[in-house]
Amino acid sequence: MSKLQKYRKLRLLFPGVFLILVLAGLAPAVGAQSATPEGRITDAVDERQLIELKDQVNRRVRSAMPAGAAHGDMAMERMMLLLGSSPAQQESLEQLLAAQQDPASSNYHRWLTPQEFGEQFGPAPQDVETVTAWLRSHGLHATVTSDKTSVCPPMETDYRLPLVQKFLHTARQKRPAGVDDFCDASILAQGGIPSIVFGPGDIAQAHTADEWISQKSLEAASALLYQFFRTLP
Repeated sequence: MSKLQKYRKLRLLFPGVFLILVLAGLAPAVGAQSATPEGRITDAVDERQLIELKDQVNRRVRSAMPAGAAHGDMAMERMMLLLGSSPAQQESLEQLLAAQQDPASSNYHRWLTPQEFGEQFGPAPQDVETVTAWLRSHGLHATVTSDKTSVCPPMETDYRLPLVQKFLHTARQKRPAGVDDFCDASILAQGGIPSIVFGPGDIAQAHTADEWISQKSLEAASALLYQFFRTLP
């Protein structure tokens, strides 16, 4: 049986199965910085100083045939503006994530709530106000959302559970890995369903304009799942 046939067989037998073996500590460990982030916008906005953001347009849009200029009163229903972390925040976050997985650390397996995460690693409130005011000064209606109110509970599944042990053995791993990402597995875990996260591709590609996975990684993931399902009764 070819790999493609195996994959198709899995799709027929398990149409709703998608495992993810990156067990979550989806928020960083408690500790370190707790102060409100410092403002990064210290000067008035100078619209003569512009920086072009690369690779922000979907490939399908770039390859589409031009339809001419849009009418002046055409409303853009949805645009998204993301405010990134400062280098200092990113460095601190990476340190906390490492401590979160270190049994010798006082922050081992201690998670932040979404509100705490937003307060430590989100943009400074004054920066959000500055950006919002600038957008509105150009006639744009700005709605501000924040991780402080997002329901993104951390997740941790006991790696000693029999099915998790079987999957780790198949994947040739002794312990699962923790990441600072979020997915629906956390919601399932909150409902009492032990969950792990596994899938092909690179997390850096997720939700990008040209999201893709290689055929090689897809074949490797489907082969691993096939081996795992064969271990089940």
